[in-house]
Amino acid sequence: MDEWHTLAYHEITELTRRGLPGVWTHGFYDGWAPNYTLLAVANLHNSIGRFYETYTSSGAGCTTVRLPAADTSRRWDRPNPPVNGIRWCIRSNINYQESGALIALRYTADHRETFLENFVSKGERMIERGRTSAPYAFVVPRNQRHAAEAADLVNLFRAQGTEVSVATSNFSLKARAASAKRGTADSAAAPKVASDSAKVAVDSTVQVHAGDWIVRLDQPYAATARTLLAIQHFKADDPPPYDDTGWTLDELRHVQTLKISDSTILSKPMQMLTTDAHVEGDVSTRSGALLVRHLGDWRSAVLPWKVAPASVSIAEAPFTVGGAKYAAGTYIISNPTDATRNVVKSLGLNGVAAGGTVTARQHSIRLPRIALMHSWLETQNEGWVRYAFDQMGVPYKYISDQSLRRPGTLDEIDVVVFPHVSGTPNALLNGRPMVGPPIPWKKSALTPNLDLWDQTDDIRPGMGLEGAAALRHFVERGGLLLTTGNSSTLPITLGFNSTVSLLTTTRLNARGSVIRVQPAPGAALSPVLYGYESASFPIYFSQAPIFNVTPKDTILAEGRDPAFALQQERMRAHVILRFHDKADSLLVSGLLVAGDELAGKAAVVDAPVGSGHVVMFGIRPLWRWESQGSFALALNAIANWEHLGF
Repeated sequence: MDEWHTLAYHEITELTRRGLPGVWTHGFYDGWAPNYTLLAVANLHNSIGRFYETYTSSGAGCTTVRLPAADTSRRWDRPNPPVNGIRWCIRSNINYQESGALIALRYTADHRETFLENFVSKGERMIERGRTSAPYAFVVPRNQRHAAEAADLVNLFRAQGTEVSVATSNFSLKARAASAKRGTADSAAAPKVASDSAKVAVDSTVQVHAGDWIVRLDQPYAATARTLLAIQHFKADDPPPYDDTGWTLDELRHVQTLKISDSTILSKPMQMLTTDAHVEGDVSTRSGALLVRHLGDWRSAVLPWKVAPASVSIAEAPFTVGGAKYAAGTYIISNPTDATRNVVKSLGLNGVAAGGTVTARQHSIRLPRIALMHSWLETQNEGWVRYAFDQMGVPYKYISDQSLRRPGTLDEIDVVVFPHVSGTPNALLNGRPMVGPPIPWKKSALTPNLDLWDQTDDIRPGMGLEGAAALRHFVERGGLLLTTGNSSTLPITLGFNSTVSLLTTTRLNARGSVIRVQPAPGAALSPVLYGYESASFPIYFSQAPIFNVTPKDTILAEGRDPAFALQQERMRAHVILRFHDKADSLLVSGLLVAGDELAGKAAVVDAPVGSGHVVMFGIRPLWRWESQGSFALALNAIANWEHLGF
């Protein structure tokens, strides 16, 4: 903090001396949160992470500065305030920011000994803290349900320069483990995400096994693990957050970690991990069908894309083979090749030879042709979904909502994914106000790099009514429209299915938090939930939307046609996931105020429309490459697009 102040006041002095008005500090926000990578990379590595914000115009053009009196008054932290009446352009922003950065860099260079000594001191203090105060380490068990995802988390720490060790033998540790208030102690090795009730600390024992990963906290870069595995307690009366308030990665990734408060772990047998962690599955080489359990992770959900064109079916109900029980969602791969077996192993999955005919109720997987649709209103959030699909190897066609106006755009498409876009339903439909000249995003001599993904003569128009009609026709003929976050408000507002509406809250405050959800009654066999066997699990949610679904009509009026009633029920939307029905069990990490307005409400809904479906996620299952635990919910819906009824 002292270094932040030191640099800020030096920049104020030097820029003011050079005749630049309006340079000031203390416009702070919760910038210590690891929501922005470059800031976090510096701040979590004993360095200095900071950025500038300057007065801006609405785009790359120019405007005249017109600020309210509150922003132009002289204060102790703003001795030379901004001045109204100045013509301000994007070049002004760049000049101010570049000048501030150069001044800061020069000051750092001139005082390099001080900053280097501070850097060393912070590292030494971090080491000493890990040696003398709990927690002393985090253990990431290797043998857990989502072992491959656990390895990815370990590799994330290593990529950030955090040292990770591997236990070389079994040993026990004393621990303060979590147990349910109702009196039944959970196993110390049970994952946090499996809990359904509030927790209290009790004395317990942690068993560490050879091969488990250990993140010691007596190291200079321990802050990365401390921060990303911590539970965030954002209070209602804290200053309003700038961005997400919960980012507990093991919870979001559905990975089990153990916080160790026994200092003897630092002397236990372990060795430094020198290569990336890796988990490989075990696959039978016997002939016949191969059974692969769905684990409720993205590696399981992406399997059909990885083994195509192998014949892949998926069980629609639990079944038993050879005395072993298999859950709905289990893959049945007929005539697997060696290449198929290798793919299953590389994903960290296990395959068992069926040893005979599998008689389970099942359906074959026909991979859909996917369109990932973006809006020119904003492209950051859908960019993360694009990144996730690329990382997982899910192919797609990239289209804009404007393209829906062109006849035939969706003729060769089976699934449209419309990620979260901020704005009102009117904006989602119509785009930006059609005022002023067109705003192109297009390759030209001046902008040679703007056609990498998409381009347009004018970013202002949206899909319009004709595009919305084309989207509805696409669903009615049998397609799947998958929406996440705020984008789900569009099909609801347009009445794609009249049994779904938006629920308005008046007191709820849940800004980017980690929240518990649970399968809705009767939804356990929905393909969306394949692999999710916990009674509840954590997801990412940010304030809205929340859905309301018309209840099932259980009254058969006299003289009413039963066939009509059956058809009416078939077209009623169904709740797949709902927020935890106990308000005091909702919050995992972050901010939650008035949880009673959220408890038990619909979080994911499957709405039939004609011969197709709209699957609406009020949550954001593919969020910033951090919510891997819910990736499979979206992939399950996409892979089983022809079999969503249950």
